[in-house]
Amino acid sequence: MKGVNTKILCLIVCCWVSSCITISEQNDRSYSELPAHINQRYGSDIIDNQEMALKFARLVFENKYKYVNFDSLCTFKIESISEDRVWEIVASNPKIYYSRQYTMRINKNTGEILNL
Repeated sequence: MKGVNTKILCLIVCCWVSSCITISEQNDRSYSELPAHINQRYGSDIIDNQEMALKFARLVFENKYKYVNFDSLCTFKIESISEDRVWEIVASNPKIYYSRQYTMRINKNTGEILNL
């Protein structure tokens, strides 16, 4: 009977570890979701600074997610990624543990939304 309990416990631990690994992979902010080639059409970037990227992202977020009050979200984190060709904007409320994050990636040069 003791051997059966040990096997069940090992099975439960293995399932729990594999689910934790899957969750951590889903939360990994890898850039594999970006297109293989990011277009460069213009001589200068259309969305060239963080302020413009934030205004553009807020406009899109507010139209896409009408039920969310983005004024109540505490932080908008803006990062330049993918060899300085893409803006990544993440809106969230770090004060709430279970808060959803809204992420957008924008091509700096063309202004196209790569991920939403």
